[in-house]
Amino acid sequence: MNNENGEAVFEDSQAMIDLHLHPGWTDFLPEDQARRTAEEQKTRIREFLRRYRKHGFVLARDAGGFADFSEDARKEISGHPDCTAILPNGGMLGNADPDGRLAAAAAAGPFSWVKIFATGGVGAEPEHAVDPSVTREYFFRSVQKLHAAGKKVMVHTWGGVTLDWCIEAGVDSVEHGVYMTHDQAQKLAERQIPLIPTCGIYRLLAERPELFALGAAFREHAKRAAEAQRFSVPEAIRAGVLLGFGTDFYADPALADEANAELATLVDLGLSREAAMQTAVENARKILGLSSEEKAR
Repeated sequence: MNNENGEAVFEDSQAMIDLHLHPGWTDFLPEDQARRTAEEQKTRIREFLRRYRKHGFVLARDAGGFADFSEDARKEISGHPDCTAILPNGGMLGNADPDGRLAAAAAAGPFSWVKIFATGGVGAEPEHAVDPSVTREYFFRSVQKLHAAGKKVMVHTWGGVTLDWCIEAGVDSVEHGVYMTHDQAQKLAERQIPLIPTCGIYRLLAERPELFALGAAFREHAKRAAEAQRFSVPEAIRAGVLLGFGTDFYADPALADEANAELATLVDLGLSREAAMQTAVENARKILGLSSEEKAR
């Protein structure tokens, strides 16, 4: 159904999963988070997760940052039944790990998912957004090491050659894929590699920058990303790529109340309301390896 403004409205009663959330980040800019005390950070994250749970999200896969808290702190933050539960991420690997020590630690660590940063993001100049931020050798060596240890690999890539690497290496989910081509969409579908497009946040950044208190450059870059996804997301839909729901939000309580933005954007880009909901329910469970009978929490 739609609300009085014509926006898509989705039922909160279904158990939904966000596959790309940054619950360990209280602010977009690290320097802003560093100015908060440890207790302020925990309080802010708990309030975000409490609000997010009210919107129907029972579980979120950490897209990086939450594992930096101690195990006790993680339990204190997200262990309450009124909060969205968090599946921590075992690392954010990339150009800060040239010798592979972080990849080795992640492979030996306790967490089932590990993230590789393969390109820049919304902070990068659009003409350089798909430039590799890691070498091909590092990428394939890390994926092989992580898979050998039984870990699943999620890769931050806006497209270009690193998206080809994801397909060749058989990673477990592609995050963003903003500038994905027709051929890449076809290959993702053939290899059954899921895509988490996180398309709603780019529209929010472009159209409602006051939510983020960021400079004009971020807004312009987000506009370019949102425009590119008017091609790439429909290409993924037509190709039959398994799409998962991900907001790419951080733990600002105000953002929790924008929970429908991703679903509404997926509808605008070509999914039915039912299929958009499926990205956060059935598809998300499949991507995480949860059976239909297994509870997300």
